[in-house]
Amino acid sequence: MQIELPISKSIANRWLMLQAIHGDELMPVSDSMPDDVRIMSEAIRLLGERREARIDLGNCGTAMRFLTAYCAQLEGQTTILDGIERMRHRPIGQLVDALREIGADIEYLGEEGFPPLRIKGCILDKHRIVTINNPQSTQFVSALLLIGANVQTDSTSPYIYITQEVIKQYQLSPFSYHLSVEKDWSSAAFWYEYVALHGGEITLLGLSRDSLQGDKIVADIFAHLGIHTTYTAEGAVISSSPLHPTPYTLHHISPSEMVIFGDSIYFYGSHWSDETMSNQTTYGVFNIQSQIPNNPYPISNIQSFITDGTEKNIKIPYGIQVNPYTGDIYITDAKNYVSSGQLHCYSREGKRKWSVRTGDIPAHMCFVYR
Repeated sequence: MQIELPISKSIANRWLMLQAIHGDELMPVSDSMPDDVRIMSEAIRLLGERREARIDLGNCGTAMRFLTAYCAQLEGQTTILDGIERMRHRPIGQLVDALREIGADIEYLGEEGFPPLRIKGCILDKHRIVTINNPQSTQFVSALLLIGANVQTDSTSPYIYITQEVIKQYQLSPFSYHLSVEKDWSSAAFWYEYVALHGGEITLLGLSRDSLQGDKIVADIFAHLGIHTTYTAEGAVISSSPLHPTPYTLHHISPSEMVIFGDSIYFYGSHWSDETMSNQTTYGVFNIQSQIPNNPYPISNIQSFITDGTEKNIKIPYGIQVNPYTGDIYITDAKNYVSSGQLHCYSREGKRKWSVRTGDIPAHMCFVYR
């Protein structure tokens, strides 16, 4: 089996920032890429078109932190950065203080230390040493590094290492993003778990031994469970004995979340529809052992695990789980990320059994038996 993983949003966002700062053409961004990458790319595009801009970053914390530093050094440009209500409770004071130390003109439009921000771009003293110790987010340090500030920190986060290495790659070859933007190692963990539980062999396309990502440690962790990783020109091949390789690929499936139940994978994800010219949500289930799809696996061939038509009432699916005893499928709905969400329970036959109101942004669930 071959799996096409999503790109690393950590690396992609750093490349986008460097391309914007140096005035280079941005890497292509498609609808199948992570939300953070698409939001970052669109925001940079808007900033290039307007001298005054108000940008809604939704719930994308990475974009808020990176763009705060980026906008601070856009001389002559005024930008307001905002997001959903939850964003307004995410601290950014350490980064703003550090930027102000080197001359940034940033104003809080709400609570001190939190978005929204009004940023008047100006020339920054990037040679002046600025220190952020014990950062609330290592992205504060990365944001300063990306704009070329002279920042010092006591943090040794792998994400700061990624930032430093991406900067080096960019300096050596600024147009090699297609070679340098890696596939996402954190997305590989699910497939390591699958092989650990079911055996077989899977090729995770695009992963390499020399990855910048700290999450590549998953290969070492699962090695203790008897899962072997070998590297080829195609990617990382993970296997356990006995080997039962299944030669198919999931190129055209973009799962946002998935869960294993028996030999079946239940998932939901978004894909682009040429008919409606918009993103469509797919709810699907397929059996790893018995279904041998064509290559690539067409979305129209995937059987939905919701059969009563009630999926149209789910606005933003945000979590999925299967009860290991009953086989009932649970889907959470984040709604608008601010108001209360919902939890829906479906039978194995795909009929909705009940729904219940939850707190905001419901994502995870567990089963407790008494």
